[in-house]
Amino acid sequence: MRTALLLFAAASLVLAGTVAAQNDTADSKAGKLSVTGAATVQVTPDVGRVSMTVQTTRPTGSEACDVVAQQAASLTSAVKGLVEDAEVSTVGLSLQRNVTWGGDNNGEQFNGYVCSNTISVKITDTNATALGAALGAVNDLAAEQEGSMVTVNQLSTELSPELRERETNKARTAAVDNGKATAETLAKAAGVKLGAIRSITDNNVAPTPSPIPMPEMAAAAPPNGGDARTSTPVSVGTTDLTATVALEYAFDN
Repeated sequence: MRTALLLFAAASLVLAGTVAAQNDTADSKAGKLSVTGAATVQVTPDVGRVSMTVQTTRPTGSEACDVVAQQAASLTSAVKGLVEDAEVSTVGLSLQRNVTWGGDNNGEQFNGYVCSNTISVKITDTNATALGAALGAVNDLAAEQEGSMVTVNQLSTELSPELRERETNKARTAAVDNGKATAETLAKAAGVKLGAIRSITDNNVAPTPSPIPMPEMAAAAPPNGGDARTSTPVSVGTTDLTATVALEYAFDN
């Protein structure tokens, strides 16, 4: 009796394996439809960055670095006083010899030491107008520094992680709807009936920070003969956030 039960169990396993294999083969031979859905949403950045470099040349390295340190500290303090929530950080320091080649003896001419300090200012504001005004104000502040030792390298905007995640999910939802619509159109044209979705692949790429063209400084003198400089206008604009998804449908026979 025990032998008969064992034989029956073995036969059941073989039969189940055969049925599973047949189902797998049937699935692999069954028709399928693969489509890609895409959607783009326009998002107003909520983060702005200003990159500035304080640089000077002096006879000795220590003198050059002392002057740059004082100017950088003054600039940092001024920025924080202008934009209360600004995050200011040093992203680069360098000291190198300044030499030129040529002259009477056609050799190396030592001109002193060049010290530079690159500062990054990060400003976060969900109000685009206020963010643009803050970026313009920091740009103006750098231009007003004494000694012309400050150079504004770049203004840029980006999306905060929270904003990017929220808007990306909106784009994902719209991309899936777009993929579904495409699949339904193709299935109708081919005269087949769509079955269940077999797989969904998310192909999302985070946007990179977008540089803002450096605005020209207004220099027209006001009627009352006051300060000729006006605030620099900075338009934050929008960033396109695109999401794509790949959908695979089975056919409903």
